[in-house]
Amino acid sequence: MTFYAENNFEQYFHVASTTIKINDPYIREAVYLSTVGSAVRCGRQKELELAIKLLTNDMREKPTSHIVLLDLLDTLMEYAKFHHSMAVDKTVLYVSKSDTWPKLQVNWHSSVYEYDFEKFHLRPYSCMPYKSKSPYTSDDLWHMIAKRMTDYGFNDDIYAQKEKNLSDNYRFRQSFVSKMPCKHRDFVQKELVGWLLLNGFIEAKYEGTLRTTEIEIDPSFPRFNPMRNLDTHSYLCREQDDLEKWLSVSPLDLFVKKLYTNLPKSPFKWVLLNGYISQKNEEKENCSSFYWNVKTCLNKNSLNSHEVEDFGSNPSHLYAFEIGWREMKETEDSFSNPEIGMPLLNKYEFTRWDINRDKVTDFYFLNDEICKELDLVFSLKDLSYYRNGEKLVEVYQSVSTSFYYIREDILEELQVKFNVHLDFEMFTSKTNLIRKIGDNSYKDYRQILTYENVKGLYQNT
Repeated sequence: MTFYAENNFEQYFHVASTTIKINDPYIREAVYLSTVGSAVRCGRQKELELAIKLLTNDMREKPTSHIVLLDLLDTLMEYAKFHHSMAVDKTVLYVSKSDTWPKLQVNWHSSVYEYDFEKFHLRPYSCMPYKSKSPYTSDDLWHMIAKRMTDYGFNDDIYAQKEKNLSDNYRFRQSFVSKMPCKHRDFVQKELVGWLLLNGFIEAKYEGTLRTTEIEIDPSFPRFNPMRNLDTHSYLCREQDDLEKWLSVSPLDLFVKKLYTNLPKSPFKWVLLNGYISQKNEEKENCSSFYWNVKTCLNKNSLNSHEVEDFGSNPSHLYAFEIGWREMKETEDSFSNPEIGMPLLNKYEFTRWDINRDKVTDFYFLNDEICKELDLVFSLKDLSYYRNGEKLVEVYQSVSTSFYYIREDILEELQVKFNVHLDFEMFTSKTNLIRKIGDNSYKDYRQILTYENVKGLYQNT
């Protein structure tokens, strides 16, 4: 729906204006997600105004402390304010702050109890964590959820019969079917988390936001479309009799030329900031695997011949469309040592830790400090960077390969401005998968180079 609405927003807006009135919390959440996603993918002021108006009116008519809905609208307002200097009114986000959450005074609904749910979705908001400001125990939170579920009409007996009827119709893939009592519980829990945050009993993950770890979907759905492969060569052993020789030869010299090179349809030189190739042959007669990767860092000191540190981070629960413009400073302290080096690349891994989330592409993106200094603008369309309409980053991504290039002149510009130099570390491993234990079945190779070394090697060829 998000990708359809991106190019057909007026038609989408008509459908969303009707659909959002349906009295179903999950339909409401879906409308919020698709509205925010399509509006930011369009990026135009007209669509942003319509989206903010739709969601603001809905929240006024049906006030809620549902943390996902609050965060989505808050983030959309911040996006409109930053990119188009639009005036926004955030008072609607705090209407439910004065709600009351009494506890159920009798036994709560045991049918919705799950240990993992309590561990990951209740305890972090209780008084148990270190430095917690919450006055509530996990048991208190359970009883608050149970009371709100009861107020909404939840009944164990009714839901038990509904679950039985559903299970008769879903005889296969039962693990993919969410139980209705648990869906009810999850919805109420998100309302409780929002109420706790609005009242200052818990902190947001990032300063100045309403972001928590409860978000499950990135509304902007970043993706490589289409995927592109820059290297289709096979680096696997071709013949079983050659396995020993294949293992004993380092292939790294072949890959040095990928670090500083020309790219298709471009007159410029490009520098590889990150990349990998992963290949595997599963034929019984010639079963082998090959892996190569390169990582880089911006170093302030002389090259350490033992290790190249990757100073980048993997910010969690960050929406892709927030990259490059919204400062996301974690409320918890994080360690950094500016005397050693500075981050060059960060990695977006929205879904890495939870296999049940929607599969969203992992990708690298430049350090925001670098982008601000060099006036680079992140594009959600191709997950690349532009300045004055010129594309300055090229990403080639396929199922088994990845290459992240920056244009040579931009790299040299940032090296001068930040007084740093670029270091490369290449690593490759070869594995003979048919050898018996104890035989020579694995070999890896490693090489460290400076940008000046690599550029010099290119110019001398």
